[in-house]
Amino acid sequence: TWMTRVILPGMINRKRGSIVNIASAAGVTTSPLLAQYGAAKSYVAMFSKAMNAELKDKGIHVQCQIPLFVATKLAKIRKASLTVASPSGYAKAAVAAIGFETIVSPFWSHALQMWALQSLPEWIGTAITMSMHQDIRKKGMKKEAAEKEAASGDAGAAKKGKAKSS
Repeated sequence: TWMTRVILPGMINRKRGSIVNIASAAGVTTSPLLAQYGAAKSYVAMFSKAMNAELKDKGIHVQCQIPLFVATKLAKIRKASLTVASPSGYAKAAVAAIGFETIVSPFWSHALQMWALQSLPEWIGTAITMSMHQDIRKKGMKKEAAEKEAASGDAGAAKKGKAKSS
């Protein structure tokens, strides 16, 4: 929102421009266990739709891109696959999509996944998403418990080492 306020006056003066916002599938589908994140991303999508409606007659296109998984360190996904875009593959698709649809998932397999998810009755899509998020949460909690145990084991070993040297 702030960045749009900064750049918009120049675009209005030039009577042309494109604004590309990035949201998430969580912002356009029901995403249990990610309610706050989904709400924030939904804001981005709706903001983009409303701004596009306001600005299209001024020659400015506002778009919201909806990526799914991209193989990055942030996503903790190492390899691209049929359903996971490589960073360069996603970037090429994202740039090629600018100026067309208002809400778009530009990478072809992401668009196909979004179409399939949104074609299902909402309760089925929500159940699929809930199952996926529960699995991710379970793995995260298991990892966190292992890290805590390792940290407490290190602290215990340090105490034993200290006691032996005394």
